[in-house]
Amino acid sequence: MGRVQFWDLRFGSLLQSFAKHQADVLALVVSPSEHAVYAAGVDSQLIEFRRVSVKEHANAAPLAAGGNADTSAIPNEPLKDKWVLTVAHRIHSHDVRALAVGGAQRTLNSAAGAATVFGFGVAEPEGFILSGGVDTKLVVYSVSRFAQHVPQSLSPFPQRSCVSMAKADRLFLLHHDKTLHLWRLGAPQPGTSACSIFESTLMCC
Repeated sequence: MGRVQFWDLRFGSLLQSFAKHQADVLALVVSPSEHAVYAAGVDSQLIEFRRVSVKEHANAAPLAAGGNADTSAIPNEPLKDKWVLTVAHRIHSHDVRALAVGGAQRTLNSAAGAATVFGFGVAEPEGFILSGGVDTKLVVYSVSRFAQHVPQSLSPFPQRSCVSMAKADRLFLLHHDKTLHLWRLGAPQPGTSACSIFESTLMCC
């Protein structure tokens, strides 16, 4: 329960197993570059696993005089890919049931507004991770800066204003769920710039 495992598909053998989650894992997603895997589930955590290249016997080598690992014991040793647990975020309050990846560089070039909407301020070369769950929150994470960047919750309310105005014509438009109301403001009250709401007219809806 709560394990994320990496397998060798060619031989069907288990390569690595992580038991960081405290309950069932419900969702997995892979970054566009395939250098990171993200797991989430019942314990509301989103955990990142990164693929790194290391020397297989580097950690097992005896310590040199300076206290550092002596990697010269096996000269020219080839590097081997391994998965490491880097960091975990817990933004949700309940089960995380869905993960999605998107906004890679090829789409951000034509949609520069995505970075502004998500609050990152810059284009993300590796894209974004989106998580959603029982608490109804939608949270966005930076793939390339997953450990450093603070995840952000997206507002469930419309990103655009519900009111549009045409000051010169004294008109304003109210956006409702299924209707639009167009109002014309009344004339300003004598001696002030304020208008009476009672003199405003609903022109159409």
